[in-house]
Amino acid sequence: MLRIILLLGGLTAFPPASTDMYLPAIPLLGTLWDEPLSRINLALVSFFIAFSFAILFFGPVSDRFGRKPPLVVGIALYCVGTLLCAAAEGVDAMIAYRSLQGFGAGSAAAISVAMAKDRFADERQRGQVLAYIAMAMAITPMLAPMIGAAILKLATWPYIFYGQAAFGAIMLVATLAMQETLTQTVDIRLKAVFRRYISLFSNLPFLMYMFIGSLLMAPMFAFIASSSTIYQTQMQVSATEYSLLFAFNALSLVIGSGVYLQLKKRISDNRVINIAVAISLIGTVLIFLLDRNASLFHFALPMFSVTLSVGISRAPTMNLALEQVHEHIGQASSLIVFSNFVVAGIAMTIASQNVANHITLIAVIALVAALAAASILAMNHFSLQRS
Repeated sequence: MLRIILLLGGLTAFPPASTDMYLPAIPLLGTLWDEPLSRINLALVSFFIAFSFAILFFGPVSDRFGRKPPLVVGIALYCVGTLLCAAAEGVDAMIAYRSLQGFGAGSAAAISVAMAKDRFADERQRGQVLAYIAMAMAITPMLAPMIGAAILKLATWPYIFYGQAAFGAIMLVATLAMQETLTQTVDIRLKAVFRRYISLFSNLPFLMYMFIGSLLMAPMFAFIASSSTIYQTQMQVSATEYSLLFAFNALSLVIGSGVYLQLKKRISDNRVINIAVAISLIGTVLIFLLDRNASLFHFALPMFSVTLSVGISRAPTMNLALEQVHEHIGQASSLIVFSNFVVAGIAMTIASQNVANHITLIAVIALVAALAAASILAMNHFSLQRS
């Protein structure tokens, strides 16, 4: 069991490893290429756009050909795109190569969730495994910016991508060594794929859990997109100090996963999700109230609370969404992760705009997302009472 958890944790770590290690270099690249930060951040956005659409592709392909073959192809593409990023000589090339990198990373994100459903049929056991995976994955955004900052001290920025390529190569070897988890493949036709995606949109409980999980992630990704601007440009902290502040925020994901593991022993996953939404709302209100102080921890502490809600909610929302589906799991898991990162891409695009106060912008995104999640929960509660 430990081996599969480590493998799944490594596969789900592709997005934070590919973005957070690169964050300390954003101001440097802006200066080097004489480009505004909003344009440099397009490389982050392009990664997630390609990543999101790759998820929709690799999910059904993995239902047809098994989990292992498309995963090997995707990780190989990731490694190629990463090495091209290291050779980029301008922002346009970086945007293009990051798109290739993101497309390859999408295979790992989509297929890892399907593999969890393959291996762990019991809903309670799968929820526990997903929480362990989320905890392992949360360590990546803690370490990645510190690794990126250390690389910038010792070498030049391309070595950040060489480090990512090395991570990809390790995961490629681990994937080649794994056993196939899908016991029965299904036929794949384009029309059938579209019909299955459409049918998932008629599964209201599935959609509810999927959208709540995606909405709660929005402010975290807005923070990822604008954190280097807030800390390094506006608050004038060093790359090393920034990496520590970013790691402090990422620590909340680890703590949140641990909190979920304790809560699920006492209460249902639905009640855990209610608690996560409440914590997100509290953190959002604190950001608004403390924003006028404009000091490091007047932002870092309430943002910690907002991100804590992601750590608490990620496993139960994904687990309950998967529980609503009993076939074509690859497509269902793909749609879940696609939703997560489409919302993330929208939040990152908004947060990358040139505005006077990025902290207030993050707070607005967090408030809209938390209120929308709370509204979905309220509507579901009302419909259950009426029935």
